[in-house]
Amino acid sequence: MKALLLTCLCTCLFHIGFAQDLGNEYIENWKKFYPSKALNQGMHQAIFDYENYSLDNINDWIDYNKKILEALEDYQTSKPIDARLLRVQAQTEIDRWGQTQVHQNSLSLYARAIANAIPPILEATYLTPSEQTQLTCKRLRRVILLVFQAEQNLTSYAQIDLKSGLRSIKRALTFYKEDLAQHMQKWPQNSYCPDLDILLQQATKTLTGLQTKAEKEWLPKALETSSLLGRDEYARQLALYTDSDLSPEDLAAIALQEIKTTKGLMLEVAQDYLQETYAGQALPNTDNEIIQLALADMEKDAPLNASDYLAFWQGLTAKAIAFIKEKDLATLPRYETLRIQTAPESAGAAARIGWVDSAPPFDPNPVTTLYLPSIPETLPKQEQIDFWASFNKPFNRMIVIHELYPGHYMQIKVSRENPHPLRLLFPYGVYIEGWKKKTH
Repeated sequence: MKALLLTCLCTCLFHIGFAQDLGNEYIENWKKFYPSKALNQGMHQAIFDYENYSLDNINDWIDYNKKILEALEDYQTSKPIDARLLRVQAQTEIDRWGQTQVHQNSLSLYARAIANAIPPILEATYLTPSEQTQLTCKRLRRVILLVFQAEQNLTSYAQIDLKSGLRSIKRALTFYKEDLAQHMQKWPQNSYCPDLDILLQQATKTLTGLQTKAEKEWLPKALETSSLLGRDEYARQLALYTDSDLSPEDLAAIALQEIKTTKGLMLEVAQDYLQETYAGQALPNTDNEIIQLALADMEKDAPLNASDYLAFWQGLTAKAIAFIKEKDLATLPRYETLRIQTAPESAGAAARIGWVDSAPPFDPNPVTTLYLPSIPETLPKQEQIDFWASFNKPFNRMIVIHELYPGHYMQIKVSRENPHPLRLLFPYGVYIEGWKKKTH
């Protein structure tokens, strides 16, 4: 009897331990297959690895994800939320590499990895110059191998993907010939990698060969593909993404209802505003005219310039924090790691809309930057006025709730304290924009 109890106890402990370790095991294997993605998530150790898109490695990855799906029964019992996220992730990986077979039809897959092979090394302030030199040599060897894997694996070609991949290849070649060559001059006399110059020449030659092959052989016979998925493929991807049986038709109905609800709320607010502002005056007759008049008045309350806009946002953020405290809406992060600044003109088109540069979930220095939209003061005055009217102050009073408090900045701050690494690395994407639903 004692032996039977001991056996049962050992079996239970094994399953519990296995279930608890399955998530961590998966993350470790994910890091090995996606070292560049892991690095972008703040896992600095991943900088010493690089992508391997050999068919053997890809098939091993597919098989591993299939085994994960089989092992989820025990994990489901101890951690149902983590199990769901892990199931979605494993299914997505099997679909990406097993069904979609991105390694056989996407030059961009290889070209992006090649273009991003060296820059992270140069930006890694935690590496010494000698480490940067050695790692650059290692990466150049892997780049040469990755070019070979691209030539071996690719069997079908789409124009839109080839053109995107060629842009990445050209960017990489420019980097090799200009930026990297200049940076190498700052390193020790290549004593840590005597073959650095030779490897750079080989990588450049090999990559140029891939570019020529894509332009001369693949592009002429590439298919013209549509960006439209079609109903059936959209339904398949929707089920995979949402982990549900939600149909495209159901999703469309939900979206139309949300649009109707939102427009109704806009109308209600606009009517209250116009009745107060234009008391005793005749108001527009149609709903659209009422909303448009209120929006036109919003645009009149606009920043004067970038400095005014920055000061407004800084004050707006402080008011949002004070409001949350006053109403006891949420537990605010103890330490703020947010900075707000104007988007640099070097960001190109992105400078006109702004963005939030969030700290990766595993980054040891989690500073988040809100880059505000900007426009050069050298442009015509009317163009500046129209620009700032689009980013008027009433509009931004709504945006601060979405982007900062209690929006994405606070969302990511809270999620970083989550003891479940799976939820940090593979969050349920459906909730990203409506993250507060998680708390209900």
